[in-house]
Amino acid sequence: MLSFLSKYAHPFEKQVDTFFKHISSTSDPQKVHKSIERLLQKNVVVVNLWMEKRFKNYRYLSNAKRKKLYANTETIVEAFIKFQEAHKSNPDNLHQIFITHQVSYPEQYSEHLAYIDAIMNFLKPGGNYHYIKSATFGKLLQNPAQGKLTGDCNQIVTLYVYLYSLKYPITDLQIKILPEHVCLHFKGIDIEATTATFTKYTEFDYTAPISELLSVNLLDVSDFRETTATISEHSIVKSAELAYTVSSMRELVTRNLRISYHNLALVTTERKNFKTAMFYAKKNGDQKLLEYVNYRATMHYVENKMYDKARYYAKQSGDAKLNSFVITNEANRYLKKGSYKKARGIYQKVGDARMVQVTYQQEYNSLVKTVQALKTVEQMKKRKTTYRTLLQLAQKGGLSEQMNQIRNVLKQL
Repeated sequence: MLSFLSKYAHPFEKQVDTFFKHISSTSDPQKVHKSIERLLQKNVVVVNLWMEKRFKNYRYLSNAKRKKLYANTETIVEAFIKFQEAHKSNPDNLHQIFITHQVSYPEQYSEHLAYIDAIMNFLKPGGNYHYIKSATFGKLLQNPAQGKLTGDCNQIVTLYVYLYSLKYPITDLQIKILPEHVCLHFKGIDIEATTATFTKYTEFDYTAPISELLSVNLLDVSDFRETTATISEHSIVKSAELAYTVSSMRELVTRNLRISYHNLALVTTERKNFKTAMFYAKKNGDQKLLEYVNYRATMHYVENKMYDKARYYAKQSGDAKLNSFVITNEANRYLKKGSYKKARGIYQKVGDARMVQVTYQQEYNSLVKTVQALKTVEQMKKRKTTYRTLLQLAQKGGLSEQMNQIRNVLKQL
């Protein structure tokens, strides 16, 4: 039993959620496949619906809505059982289909095929089923008496698997991946769920275990008709890592995982969470992305006058100009305040002799203004210490003309 405040709408959701939480890109693929098979066998519908909730986060998938969809699923099963009893498959027709596709008819699986044939007839387009591109799984889980079950190839294949699992092991089935399409495969023949027909595809990408249906659905395009809530960074990576662990489409899922890391680096950068952004950028391995994160972090900390952190990210970037920008910005902040020693200390720390000299020049120019209004020798004598300081600043600032001027003044004093 679930408590009133539970985030789960079905007791099995908790078990599915626990499974998803413990998956990473380093998980043992063989063990993961076995776990997925067990989960799918127990309840494909819950697995797929919770997966949409967790990894696509459609707003419509509230607890109340999911409970309604699970109730609809039971109604679909009841409707299918009644349909199956009223519509018996013709074995001769099934034999002929296999002969047509030049595939040996598996006599030992004749009952299985008859059952699949019943599923196909129940979910024929124009009958209970209507095809729509890139749909959510929830659109398929409708009450057949009140409307059509609407979904794309991934979704209708998932429902086929669920109905099949009610009677037989799902490991009897495989999935066949075609360009932007998926169908079921059983003992040498393909089951085209979108048209409810047996066929034989000769050109396809590959055939995979039924457990890979999970990664196919994970990688499926989101339904543009449904609004989504914010998906956490953790969930995005989990989705990509799960697909990576499960799928034999290594090139595709590796790219997908890298895209996820790339997007997360950008998201966390926008949120000013630069430490996390760097983690994902390094995972992605794109040098330009690393440079971008370092640049944004540097600029953020400069704007907020947090120069230690700004220098850290500027140094990591390896960009000499960016590093120079931070130093100049910090030094200028002190120069504007008249804190010439602090500004000078920054330039001395990085070994910029030219700018050290500039700080002496600027300090000289600032101090000389304090004695410019003095007209008499008596007035100047009272500021003799200032003139000595000006001489030192002129010497260190390389101001030879000014040095001579100050020396002449000091001779009179």
